[in-house]
Amino acid sequence: MPLTFIEKTLENRRFKYNPHTLQYEPVQDPPAERIWRVGRVVAVIFMIGAAAVYIAYTFFSSPGEKRYRRELEVMKEQFEILEGRLEKASSVLAELEKRDTAVYRAIFEAPAPQRLHFAALRDSVPPFSGLENKVLLERIQTKMKWLEGRLRIQAASLQELMQLVQRKDEFIRSVPAIMPVKITDLQTSIGGYGMRTDPVYRTPRFHTGLDFIAALGKPIFATGQGRVVFAGSDGSGYGLHVVLDHGFGFRTLYGHMSKILVKPGQEVKRGEKIGLIGCTGKCVGPHVHYEVHKNGAPVNPIHYFYGDLSPEDYETLVNSAETGGQALD
Repeated sequence: MPLTFIEKTLENRRFKYNPHTLQYEPVQDPPAERIWRVGRVVAVIFMIGAAAVYIAYTFFSSPGEKRYRRELEVMKEQFEILEGRLEKASSVLAELEKRDTAVYRAIFEAPAPQRLHFAALRDSVPPFSGLENKVLLERIQTKMKWLEGRLRIQAASLQELMQLVQRKDEFIRSVPAIMPVKITDLQTSIGGYGMRTDPVYRTPRFHTGLDFIAALGKPIFATGQGRVVFAGSDGSGYGLHVVLDHGFGFRTLYGHMSKILVKPGQEVKRGEKIGLIGCTGKCVGPHVHYEVHKNGAPVNPIHYFYGDLSPEDYETLVNSAETGGQALD
């Protein structure tokens, strides 16, 4: 290397020999090189700092973070305990609903309330987006809404049952619980409920009541407390007939009378005489055609004769209704 470019380093400084002044003079780096050198140092320091921060946040937790993590774990445990309690409460409520429908309402002949289904609420719960335990929270909220809805329905149902209990005496008096004729007045078998042969047209048809055969002029009795809503003839084939509204969804019809003894709007008691056996309308022999309607639909009257019959008489009546294939109207 030529002597004019001799360089010497003293105390981390660079010098070069100046032949004109016969001295070593400090070497001045260009500004761009000095900036580049400083930038490299800053970049290295930044990278080291970033790496240190990453390691600290990834592998080490601050006291505050540790506290928050402990709180989250405790909250998760409490939510799981809450979910278990909701399941137990739901089981207890399900048993109450079962008793409500199968026992209490069966006693009072009351329809079961409309129940709330769990699946119907799944789409109504807002999602907990972005939360670590969102599935657990959504499940708990859905179960809580389901339980709240069922409790509201059950509370209303129990209120209705309380009203039915308070009207129990009236209910017992109103149910059509006796036969429309005296058992001593019955002759032969009775025309049963269900598919029977029409005595006039000789074709199968559904017989919606029972035919009690008795002598012409024998009394017909109201089978439960009620109000007369129809008394007369309307061309329906029942001839002279009476319809009683007993309340609680019950109505009874007494057809083919020879004489009507009550008027529309009249209140009658169970066992009160309302007409006489006859054969008016579409009829082939003296009898009373008797129907029981519950909530607008005909039902088999045989299931309601528990107010004036012994077990032996009831069994005889049931057998007669089942074997009597010929209706009289």
